[in-house]
Amino acid sequence: DEVLAGIHPPREVYDDFAIGGLDLLSEYAPRIDAIFMDPPWGGVDYSTAGKEGYLLERDMVVGGAPPGRDAGGSAAVDGAELLRIAAGALESRIIGYDLPRNTNKMSLARACLDAGYEGHVKLEEHYLNGRLKTVTAYMGEDYRHLLDLRPEHIT
Repeated sequence: DEVLAGIHPPREVYDDFAIGGLDLLSEYAPRIDAIFMDPPWGGVDYSTAGKEGYLLERDMVVGGAPPGRDAGGSAAVDGAELLRIAAGALESRIIGYDLPRNTNKMSLARACLDAGYEGHVKLEEHYLNGRLKTVTAYMGEDYRHLLDLRPEHIT
C-alpha cells in the first residue's frame, strides 16, 4: 500500500518509456520529451468538492505520507505545484494532465499560468455511457505569438 500512497511510486520501463512518480522528473529531466500525469485525486470523495468544484491547489495532494505514516523526507505537493514541477522538467513543455470531471476550470487556468503556459490549453472530456467521467488537459507549445494581446483587442 506504500505504492498507492505515492511514497515509493513504481519504477517501470516499457519500450524505453519510464513509468513512475515525481522522483523520475529530476532523474530524467534533461531527456523527457513529454509527460502524462494521472495523479490520485483524493479518494472517493473527490466528486463532493462543493459548488466551487475540484480545486487543484486545495483538493489534490501528491506525495508525502498519509496521516500517521513517515514520508521518508518526501514532501507533499498540490495539483498546481505538480504542474509547475512537471513543466519545469520539460524543454518541450508538452503535458497531458488527467483530472476529475468537476475540476474548476479557473483553478486549472491559474495553475497553467503559474507554470508558464500563456497560450491554449486543450480540454478533452471522456464519457462513459453518456456520463462525463474525466477531463484531460493538454498543454504544450506557447501560442502567445498567435495572440494579439494589445489592450484595445482584449474584451
